[in-house]
Amino acid sequence: SFIEMNYGSLAEFCAIARRGMEGVGLERKGNFQGCKLKRFLNRIFGLPFKLQTHIFDFFLLLLESKVSAAKADNKYSEGIVDICGVTRLEQEEELYSCKRTGAVTKYFRISTDRGISWDEATSLLGEHSDGDSGFYRATYQSAGSKPIYVLALKKKTFAASENYCANYFCIVRPNTGYSP
Repeated sequence: SFIEMNYGSLAEFCAIARRGMEGVGLERKGNFQGCKLKRFLNRIFGLPFKLQTHIFDFFLLLLESKVSAAKADNKYSEGIVDICGVTRLEQEEELYSCKRTGAVTKYFRISTDRGISWDEATSLLGEHSDGDSGFYRATYQSAGSKPIYVLALKKKTFAASENYCANYFCIVRPNTGYSP
C-alpha cells in the first residue's frame, strides 16, 4: 500500500500524520474525536501536499471500510428516495467530469405533482357507491388561503359497540394525493 511504500509502516505514517495534524490544530488531548469533517478537510489543506494526499487517502480507506461494514450489516442507505407522483425534469446540469475515469457528476432538478386530476377523482368516486364517499370542503385552512376541497372515500365500518359504528375514510387532496 502507499503507507508501506512511503513510510515503511503504519505506525510511522501515524506518527508523521499526527505531528502534521497537531501543527494545523486538529488534534486535541491525544485524539481526533469531536473534529467535524468540514474542519478536518479544511485543515489538512494546510499540510504539505504529499502528506495531505496520504492522510486523505488513508481517510478514504477508513471510510470505505466503514461503508462496507455498514452494507454487510444492512445499515447503509445511499439516500435513495422513492418519488411518488408525476415527475418532470426541470433542469439538468453537468457539474464535474473526471478526465481520468470519465465519471460524470450531474445535478437534476425535478418537480413532482403528487395530486390527482379531476377526471381521476371523479372516476375514484364512481367506484364508491356507499353514499358517504364524496367531495367535501376541508374544515381547516391557512389564514388568507382559499378553501380546499377533498375527496373522502369510505374505507370500512368498524362496530365499536352495539350503539356505535366508526367510519374510516381515505382522503384524497388535489395537491398531494392520497392520505391513508
